[in-house]
Amino acid sequence: MLVMFIGEGTSIFSGFVTFTILGVMAHRQGVHVSEVVSSGPGLGFVTYPQALSGLPIPQMWSFLFFVMLLTVGLDSQFVDVEVVITGIVDVFPRFLRYKSFITGIYCAFGFLVGLPYCTNGGIYIFQLADWYVAALVLAIGIMECMIVTWIYGFKCLDEDLELMIGRNVPVVFKIFLTYVTPLVLLVTVVFTLAQYTLPTYGKYEYPNYSAVIGWIYAAIPITPIPLFFIWEFAKAEGPMRARLAKTISPSDNWVPNTCSSRTKYRQKQQNSFRENICHVCSQ
Repeated sequence: MLVMFIGEGTSIFSGFVTFTILGVMAHRQGVHVSEVVSSGPGLGFVTYPQALSGLPIPQMWSFLFFVMLLTVGLDSQFVDVEVVITGIVDVFPRFLRYKSFITGIYCAFGFLVGLPYCTNGGIYIFQLADWYVAALVLAIGIMECMIVTWIYGFKCLDEDLELMIGRNVPVVFKIFLTYVTPLVLLVTVVFTLAQYTLPTYGKYEYPNYSAVIGWIYAAIPITPIPLFFIWEFAKAEGPMRARLAKTISPSDNWVPNTCSSRTKYRQKQQNSFRENICHVCSQ
């Protein structure tokens, strides 16, 4: 809760600061705010440094600003790398002893893939990727909420947390994860797609074929989800409803790490999940 309030509070405060600076710059230049703002990286590397140059001791503020950008980028990389590496070692436990080596390989791969962004045309590649990826990434968030709340179910999640930390999921979290968050993300995706236009960067307008490249790029992170679902569904046996229930059921390896808790936990989870699946399938 503390991390959540600090993170969101910082975002709101930064928004006030950003639009205040943009308003002052627009007033000094005698133009509309839309003419001084540059979306994406231009805001951080062009507009904001220009504003900082007008403050007392601009060198200090500029240094602090770019140190902040560096730390924000680094902590984002921590999240990206840890999610991937943890997923790999969870699926292939024998690789756990080589975790540092695998992390190094993944970081080197990310470095090589990111090199085109450092070329003269890198900003245009970045803008194309940023323009299309955002909406589909939000779609992944919607699916995560649906899987946790509507398929796996809060009863199973409560039992998991009860076993681990001795507490259930707070009611407010259940409400937000079940209804509020998916609805907000869905509205955002719909409005984003409804207002869709070809990407632009400054005065440069992208050609029509760039839309195909952008949508392909955006589909890369979301495509494995339906593909693996179809694969697991095809492997399951029995009638349609039974295959669906088997496909969206937790793996047999989804049990506590301690042997003493596994048998009791497995029995409780099977009963809870069976009730939830019957409810979902009936609807």
